[in-house]
Amino acid sequence: MSERFLDYKEAYDYASALARRLNHDVSIRKVKEFGRTGYNVSITSTSDSDYATAEIIHPSDPIVRKNATIRGKVDAMTLKEAKATFADLMAKSRERTLTHPELNRLRSASQLIRYHRRKTSAANKSRRVRSNPDMCPICGRAAGSPYRVYDDRGKVIQGCVSDFHTGHLVTPSESARFHARKEAVAIRRRLAKGQSGKGYSNPPRTRIYRDVTRIEATKGDDSEYPGQKFFHNFKRPYPSMYGLKDGSLSIKSK
Repeated sequence: MSERFLDYKEAYDYASALARRLNHDVSIRKVKEFGRTGYNVSITSTSDSDYATAEIIHPSDPIVRKNATIRGKVDAMTLKEAKATFADLMAKSRERTLTHPELNRLRSASQLIRYHRRKTSAANKSRRVRSNPDMCPICGRAAGSPYRVYDDRGKVIQGCVSDFHTGHLVTPSESARFHARKEAVAIRRRLAKGQSGKGYSNPPRTRIYRDVTRIEATKGDDSEYPGQKFFHNFKRPYPSMYGLKDGSLSIKSK
């Protein structure tokens, strides 16, 4: 028996349900007839000449759902199924070259695993910060080592100024000077009153790059060349780039 489909998803759903119902391997073969590409679904036989290149659906495959029906929609892949599918396809890839649909399934499983890994990592970090009294609730750093960003001159251009770090910084130091600025005191006063806002602070203007020799920019929709990319090479004396208090950048000639 053989069924032909023009859509791969329909072919895969049918093959999954058929493999589950018959408890037998089912193959999906990409074919081209009368100039149109399609997919043939049939019972698998190891004696087939194209057995090595066909996509084989096993009844025990994790992705084959128990509630799949003929031409029905298979539910979205869960994390457990993604891990099992990833392991199964990686094992197959060591024995033969994966087909294009199998590569798509491998990519989908890998993306789902990475997504859950990043999500779990971020949740664990947030949980550690909330439950650890020795870590700053804003930057997640120790009391004597707040978050800091330095420029090429060793000056702090951004950092956490939470009151959690007050009294724990080495004095005198650039980090302590940044923490004691008027702007930092104003931020701590605002946070103490329960007002919203970030616990980070930027100085009025800090030089980030002494010499800007070249920039790459893309035109906006209101331009005569929307979406086009341009390069600008500056001549001597090169301009400098500064970081402003509101977080924006400024390029100024010398």
